[in-house]
Amino acid sequence: MRFLGIFSNNQDEFFKVRVASVKRMKEFEPEAKKIIGGNPQKILNKIQERVISQGKEFDKIYKDIVSELEKENIYIINESQLDKNQQHFVNHYFHENVLPALSPKFTPVSTISFIPELAIILTFSKVFEID
Repeated sequence: MRFLGIFSNNQDEFFKVRVASVKRMKEFEPEAKKIIGGNPQKILNKIQERVISQGKEFDKIYKDIVSELEKENIYIINESQLDKNQQHFVNHYFHENVLPALSPKFTPVSTISFIPELAIILTFSKVFEID
């Protein structure tokens, strides 16, 4: 699982930097071929083919890992699959152990202009009822 997380993170970085650079090179088509050693659109097409192939392999590996974990009675679930006792435990654990470590910032969404790169951001919305 850790390797899959690292792979995903590296792929995100690859798209942010390398793919973005090749896309920008499309604007300078004749010179771009000399700089990057090929037609930018063809390079983007090859990247897309490779990413699709890697995505399929990623999914297969993930499913294999989940299957092996289930054989050991380890399950990956989401919050909708928790019973009431489990929900209570998770909620209590979050409030006692996780929330104190967070640095909350209450900001209207319209004022958010920058999200730090590689930061883990927890967001939620709160709806207030007016009597």
